[in-house]
Amino acid sequence: MNNNPPQNLQRFVDDINTITAMNNETKKTNNPYDVSLSLKLALVAGFLTTFADALATVAAKIAIDEEIQGNIQNLKDEQAQEAKFTEMQNQLDELQKQLAELTGEKNGKASKK
Repeated sequence: MNNNPPQNLQRFVDDINTITAMNNETKKTNNPYDVSLSLKLALVAGFLTTFADALATVAAKIAIDEEIQGNIQNLKDEQAQEAKFTEMQNQLDELQKQLAELTGEKNGKASKK
């Protein structure tokens, strides 16, 4: 009897170790979604990179739209300035014409006297 308990105890410990090992293997195979932290971080980094690229694309689109609006405003300003210059030139031409008429009348009157 003295010999049986240590053998039984060793056998019991071996059985527990076997069951524990089997449970560990079962836990690993029962959860297919259990992945390492580095893979999870790589997924997050990939998402952030994709988000940053999308944000950069939107920023470039906004910059292009602003540039186009600036070009349109510059074109409108140039057209308005050109119209003002044309109007001023027409006014100068009209004034020169009136001055020539007045000068001609005065010269004509002065020569008759």
